[in-house]
Amino acid sequence: MDDRNRPRPQPLIYFLLAILLAALLHVAVPLRQLIPFPYTLTGLVPLLFGLWINVRADREFSQEKTEVKVYRDASVLIDSGPFGFTRNPMYLGMTAVLMGISILLGSISVYLSPILFFLLSQFHFIAVEEKMLAQKFGERYNVYRNRTRRWF
Repeated sequence: MDDRNRPRPQPLIYFLLAILLAALLHVAVPLRQLIPFPYTLTGLVPLLFGLWINVRADREFSQEKTEVKVYRDASVLIDSGPFGFTRNPMYLGMTAVLMGISILLGSISVYLSPILFFLLSQFHFIAVEEKMLAQKFGERYNVYRNRTRRWF
């Protein structure tokens, strides 16, 4: 079996585990309430932004009929919509949702969840994707990479 076709956990699984981790940390080890209510409601801003950018990015993948899963070859290099201002709108969106949840919950320990997800995304998933895109699209990807930020 080709190594790229071997089943591996996708970012969505880690994202859902990060939400679970945030909830568990908030209940089991809240440490200290960093943000008091009603200021915790400001967490709705990054949460809604994260949901919006993920829906937009997913729509771009669907319209272009290309692969959204990591470790699979993309058939098209998308540089429109949210991909016009970030090379990784879905990771940005998931991290924003996790930050929003952290703010909504307000306790210090919860912030471990978005930090871990960011680091996993940055050094594992994005590294693999960028290598594959550079191999597949060559100079076109290099031009895109040079003009578009990785995160925001």
